[in-house]
Amino acid sequence: MGAGARCDRAEKVRQAFKNRQIEAHETLVQLDEIANVCVEAEEERQKLDVDKNTFANQFLSLQEA
Repeated sequence: MGAGARCDRAEKVRQAFKNRQIEAHETLVQLDEIANVCVEAEEERQKLDVDKNTFANQFLSLQEA
């Protein structure tokens, strides 16, 4: 999941909470999952020693395969 997709997902969670479609606990759980994916992706990018654009392109290529 790319950064844009994570932002879109986070916005959907925020809107659902704002519209009272989900409870605070569920909102926190979902946002925590998104944050964990971001942290793991950044750790992997640093481990591979590539810039953000290269990592994003490689990640998206793997997702589409």
